[in-house]
Order: sequence, then C-alpha cells, then structure tokens
Amino acid sequence: MFDKVKSAFGYVCELVDAIGDSKLIELKRFLAARIANPESYVVLLGETSSGKSTLLNGLMGNNILYTSVKPATGTIVELCLSESSETAYFVINKNATMEKLSREQFSKLSKSPDSNIARLRLCTQSDLHGLGSLRLFDTPGYGSLVAEHEEVLSDFLPQSDIVIYTVMYKVGIQESDYSFLDYAQELIGNALAERETDFILVINRTPEGVSSGDRRIKEIVGYVADILHHEPKTFIVNTVLTEENEYPLPKSESLWRYVQSTVSSSKRVNRLAQCLFEYVEGLLDSCESFVLERAIPLKLAEEERNIMKKELKKLKAVQIEIKDELIEPTFERLAKLMPSAFSRVRETAYGEICEKIDSDSKLRTEEVTAFINSHLMPFALKNGVDEIKFTIDSELNELDRKIQDKLNTAYADIKSQVELHFNTEAAKLVDGALKKMVGRAAEQSLLNYFQQFAGRGGTGIANGAKHLLKKIGDLFGHTFTRETHNNVAKFLSKIGATSAKAVGVAVVVLLEVIFQVKDIMTWQGKLKKAVDTSLGTWEEEMLQVTLDELDKLKEENIRLVDEQIDELVAVFSAPVDISSGDIEKLQILLDSTKQKMEALKHG
Repeated sequence: MFDKVKSAFGYVCELVDAIGDSKLIELKRFLAARIANPESYVVLLGETSSGKSTLLNGLMGNNILYTSVKPATGTIVELCLSESSETAYFVINKNATMEKLSREQFSKLSKSPDSNIARLRLCTQSDLHGLGSLRLFDTPGYGSLVAEHEEVLSDFLPQSDIVIYTVMYKVGIQESDYSFLDYAQELIGNALAERETDFILVINRTPEGVSSGDRRIKEIVGYVADILHHEPKTFIVNTVLTEENEYPLPKSESLWRYVQSTVSSSKRVNRLAQCLFEYVEGLLDSCESFVLERAIPLKLAEEERNIMKKELKKLKAVQIEIKDELIEPTFERLAKLMPSAFSRVRETAYGEICEKIDSDSKLRTEEVTAFINSHLMPFALKNGVDEIKFTIDSELNELDRKIQDKLNTAYADIKSQVELHFNTEAAKLVDGALKKMVGRAAEQSLLNYFQQFAGRGGTGIANGAKHLLKKIGDLFGHTFTRETHNNVAKFLSKIGATSAKAVGVAVVVLLEVIFQVKDIMTWQGKLKKAVDTSLGTWEEEMLQVTLDELDKLKEENIRLVDEQIDELVAVFSAPVDISSGDIEKLQILLDSTKQKMEALKHG
C-alpha cells in the first residue's frame, strides 16, 4: 500500500516541480517528510504519581524522566524513539519555535515549566527494537492539569492511536480517576467504540504472583470498563525489589510489544496509507487549481470578464448576508439560551438529589454522599448536558443547511450566467475551476495541517490516519464542508469533557463541606446546602466555558464561509503571469499525471 503512495507522490512531485509555485513546493516538502516517516501516537494518562514516567524510563532503560512520590510531570513530555544512540532534549514553545536544551535544563523545566512552553521533547533510543515509529506523550496527572495542559490534552487524545492509563495497585480507582476517565471518555468514546483508538490499562506496582484473577485487579478493571463503556486491554506490572530494596525500572516488554503490534497491524497501516494517498490527491487537486486559475484569464474575453466581476460582486454580498442574517443570529440565540438551560439542569439535578437525601434518612451521611458523588450527581448532570448538546447540535446543523442553500443558489447563478454568455472553451474552464475549488480548500487544509502539527516546532500533534482533508466536492447538492462537522463534533466533545471535569470539582466541594458535618440530626439539611454549593460551582464553570466555546465556533463558521468565497474570488483574480504555451505544457503534464493516478488508484 505504501508503495502505491510513494509512486503517486513521485508522479505529483514532477508536476509540482514543473509548476514551480512556492506554496506547492512547501506542501510537497511537508508531505514528503510525512510519507518517509509515518508515525503513530501513544498518550499516557493517569493520576499524579501513578507511574507513567517510570514506565517510560523503563522503556528507555534509563532514569531520564523525573519521577517522585509527589506530582512529578509538570508539563507534557513527548518521547521520540530513534535508532540513534544519542539522546537530545528540546523545548517546544507556544509560538511553534523549538530550542535545544541540556539535560539539566530539561529536568528543571519538566518540574517547573514556564508559561511559554507547549511541551518538552526527548529524542532517545530504546532497548526494545522496532519502536522507532512511535511518538509517546507523558502527561501531567489530572490533579496537576492547568487550563493550558487541559486544552492541549483535549487536542492530543482524539489524535491518539493508543491511550495508556496507569493505576497503582494499592491505590486503585480513586475519585480523581473517575473524573479523569469520564473526561477521556467524552473525548475518545466514539473512537473506542469504532476501534480507531485502543485503550490500555496498566496496573502498576502489583505484588509478585498477582494475576488477572486477583480480586483487586478485577475491581480496577471493572471500574474502568464501566466508566469507559469499553473493556480495556490490561497489563499488570509487578513489584520487584533489588537487593537495596529499590524499585528497578520496569521493562514491561509485553506491554510495548503489544503497542508495537497494534500500531503496525495491517488495518492501521492500510488506513494510514489510504490517508496519505488522500493527501497526495489533495496536492494534485491544488496543482490542477493552479493551472486552471492561470488558464482562465488567457481565455476570457473582455465581456466575459465583466460578467464575472458582476457575479463575484453578488457573491460577496451573499457572504455578508450569511454572516449578518444566519451565523450571527444563530449564535446570539444560542448564547441567550445557555444561562436558562444550565440553570434548569442544575435545578433538576438538585431536585433529584434532594429526593434521594430525604428518602434515605436512615442511611449514614457517608453512604448517601458516596452514592451522590459516584452516581446520582454525574448521571443527572450528564443527562442535562446531553440535552443541551442536542439543542446546540440541532441548531448548528440547521445553520449548516441554510448556509449551504445560500451558497448553492449563488453558485448556480454563476454557473447559469457562464453557460449563457461564455464561449465553450471558457465555460468549460470556469466550470472546471468551480468544481476544483476542492483543490484550493485541500491546499489550505493541508498547509494548515502541516504548519500546525508537522513543522519544525508545531505545537500540537496530528495523526495522519485520523485527519481527513477538508473536501467540498461538487459544489451543488452537498453539505457545506467536512470541517464544519468536525468543528461541531469537537465542540460537543469538549463541552462533555468539561462537564465531566466540573463534576469532579463539584464533588470535591461537596466532600469538603461534608467532612465538617458533625451533628447527625441536621446532616440532611447541611448535605442539601453542600449539594447546592457544588452544583453552583459546576453551573458557573460550564456556562462560561460553553459561551466561550460558542464564540470560538461562531468565528470559525465565519472563517470557513469567508475562506470558501474568497477562494472562488481568487480563482478569477489570478495574475496573468504565464504564457499560453507554458500553460498548454502544464495542462498536458497535468492530464498525464491524473491518468497515472487513476491507474494507481484502481490498479
């Protein structure tokens, strides 16, 4: 499959070089690096001091990552394994720059990162061979997550091929684990269900002789499976002491062999190859757009240019209408709905919890509180948030439909004017340019993708097998863009994940109050008051986050509409910077490349 990708890329590279456009050459360079080094992504999660960094130290065979019984990882650390025996340390800043560090600087920043750091990167060799295609990410524990880390983690998790979650045998599943796993489930639940992401549970520091049949092991696995609605693949890392009563580095060879076999499975390899082939097709589309844009000015008569100017002016007016009459009112309406929507969720949850408190007056405070924390409050709030998410999703899908209706009508008007007034050759070129807007969209999407993720110091990660190019396809009768739906899905996942985290905070508030309750005769009233305080904390955070995210989504919708229309305007505003003879040569090479690509695709 990768041979097909490399052959296709070779054909398109020849065309890119003949065109000589700097943007296309940049795309070619980024794509060449990705094809040469396809990578898989593994993210390690777990509560503070659950052994994530120790596990990676064992993989490297060296105590490189800082570990402590106290919270040790203060920032995300990216581990890149290579064949080279040299170990190198880097810091990736939020402005996408990258600097080399000494080991001392790396160690210091891993404990106390400054505000400009996106993550640290460690490049080294592993004693285990065959892991060179992996990029592993050691993350802060849930209790150590600050807002910046949480934002990055919400981007990292959906990109992961594998998530490894670590739990200490003696500690088991704690309240913070419930919150952390709930948070993760919101972000990768669909990927787990569709088997696009694998979830591995590692139970650390288990006594020698303990196996999967152990009661404690079964309890931990059961809790994780219930929260994720997914049975995790489980590995047990036994405690082994040296003669000096120290813990040696865990090799965990079976774990890492499983990781390697999973990411190198034929299913994953084929999916990655298919995605890379899509990228090559996107680059070819961009080349075709370039040729069309240069050919159109050479073929249009003066009258045809004037007609096109008038049509594009109308299209720009539609652009303003979409923003002022569709996007702005929809998001304004949603923003007004949110305070009352979250207030209703809070009131409903409070009523259900108070009913439980009143009906269980004979139970102890600790028993009722435990039930509220582990079941009633999370369940009631999740149901309420799901209803809010459904409302938002419905509104945005309707907005998407209305935007597409307006755009399709505008594009149809342009097409009818072209068919009516343009000569046959010019009409064919313009029609081709309209249909190949996908090329410009793919070019922009691909360039953004590599600049954000795969450049010298890109601040995020992007899994090639999970990232689909934004394709518009034929302009008529199709949904607006795949990116629109991806953005909405990401927004809804973040709202769910934020709620899961906010529930965890609310539980902590509730527990703090309950620990102060001494009078057994008045515990119910005090518990209700504590519940009200906890729900108020949850509501305040959720409302603010949702309003902030809606505002970002509004701007993204406006950007996507502007981008699509501006792309079309650019098609008919390209400079006449090439001769007819050169365009004809490029057209011949383009047609030949397309034929070769089709033969590869269906061969």
